[in-house]
Amino acid sequence: MSISTAIAELPALRGIPREERSEVYSHNGFWDEISLVRRFDEWAYRQPDALAVVDLENKRQTSFKRLQDDSRKVANLLRQQGVVPGDVVAVQLPNWYEAVAIGLGVLRAGAVLNPLIPIYAANELRLMLDVGKTRVIFTPLEYRGSDYVGRVHDVTRESGRSFVHFTIDDPSLGARSLDDLLEDVPDIDESTYPEAENVSELLFTSGTESLPKAILHSEQTLCCAIREMGKFLGLRSHDVVWMPMPVGHSTGLNYGIRMALYHGLKLVLQDRWNAEVAVKLCEENDVTYTAVSPTFLHDMLSVLRKTSGKLPKLRYFGCSGAPIPQGMVEDAAEFGISVLRGYGSTESLAAVKQHPDFALEKRARADGKPIPGTELELRLENGDVAAPGVEGEIFLRGPASCVGFASVPNQTLNNVAKGGWIRSGDLGVIDADGFLTIVGRKKEIIIRGGMNVAPREVEELLLQHAQIDAAAVLGLPDPRLGEIVCACIVLKSGEVLDADDVTSHLRALNLAPYKLPSRIEFMTSLPMTTTGKVVKPELAAHVLARSK
Repeated sequence: MSISTAIAELPALRGIPREERSEVYSHNGFWDEISLVRRFDEWAYRQPDALAVVDLENKRQTSFKRLQDDSRKVANLLRQQGVVPGDVVAVQLPNWYEAVAIGLGVLRAGAVLNPLIPIYAANELRLMLDVGKTRVIFTPLEYRGSDYVGRVHDVTRESGRSFVHFTIDDPSLGARSLDDLLEDVPDIDESTYPEAENVSELLFTSGTESLPKAILHSEQTLCCAIREMGKFLGLRSHDVVWMPMPVGHSTGLNYGIRMALYHGLKLVLQDRWNAEVAVKLCEENDVTYTAVSPTFLHDMLSVLRKTSGKLPKLRYFGCSGAPIPQGMVEDAAEFGISVLRGYGSTESLAAVKQHPDFALEKRARADGKPIPGTELELRLENGDVAAPGVEGEIFLRGPASCVGFASVPNQTLNNVAKGGWIRSGDLGVIDADGFLTIVGRKKEIIIRGGMNVAPREVEELLLQHAQIDAAAVLGLPDPRLGEIVCACIVLKSGEVLDADDVTSHLRALNLAPYKLPSRIEFMTSLPMTTTGKVVKPELAAHVLARSK
């Protein structure tokens, strides 16, 4: 049974039938019948010779017409393999042009695109390919020392399921494997496009939780999100999108590839992260837009400080997904970069955003205002809506919200509330001007002797110390208090601190005594996902192992 067939059996957004959502959002102009493929074809007709994708550190440049031709062949390759609309096709490729052409071809065939981050190994793949009932998977032949043929073989052997597996050689080695793969495939121009209301993407959360959620979006929800973001920011025809985040992640795929193709903009892909290369790519391509985690900005600012460089054209530097150290937004402004904090999730996409015209003080301290069409509520434990200035859990709903969830074994979903509201598990405060500020994550709350401690609050105070480069706060089990606060700290190169210095710093910032870390661990690095989030379960296990 395909994902599209299964959607009718899913709880989806409880309390609002799909037909009712369609009527409301279509009437209000948020949903239409324009899919990404149809929109892209319009751009390919208008500007066939314009650059669509630049990759391999500017060494390869591909036009809209070439991308259109390749995506048509990919769609026909899939049809030759028996793929029908609603079947899932997984794409586990780095930030190469091939990922763009194949992803667009999957959508053109009416299949469901399942992007996967290249670092996912056999354990993750086994779960994800089983959830999607995947028919076809595209991977590198070999990438960064990993054997993807062996990896997929292991999954096939252990799961008992078989997949059509296409491999792509590393294009930086001079191989033309996509051309080889598509050499005998006809380039047929279809007369119809897949319906925009159908499920078109299967997205898995980034893996900071034990079991990822399998989230389903349609072209209506996805294109609405991209269109409204473009309108909100005021994107123009000469804007250039740069994406160093993995395109196997929702941010890289939708706010990189989809953002560029939907608006007819040049897309600059960066495969391997290197801050010096990033600055060079932004300078040489006149990059104006990106969406990344604070880690990327942190590294780029270090390079700009050394070189006294500036990036004044980067006026849409979207930054979210992790705490932003105090002063970073202002520091970036001195180098010409307009940092736009934001908030969202794979379920709701980018729901809250800052705007370049908002005052720098607001952009530095808050995460933004809801994107048009998005409804936002902060709720107390009793379900009441929190007043301005009062902390509450974030609930969201809108036309960009997902259409449902695929079933993951041994997982119970509790993040969809009555009325179609998505329960985020994040805590925030809305000020009198309507700006949302994230203050923590509810499930990360540390309960110390009956008192709640939000890790994010302590993390942001730690990051105000001039000698601290990175920090993560977590709860560790304690026989007396239930949990204690543990701070894991990475110092800047050459700096020296001890636990007393850290405690004195927090006391000076008036942190309540019960929130002070009982344990402080100095580390050389923190375990991170490829999207810049600290993997706290892994970090906690490492810290506990030190105690033995």
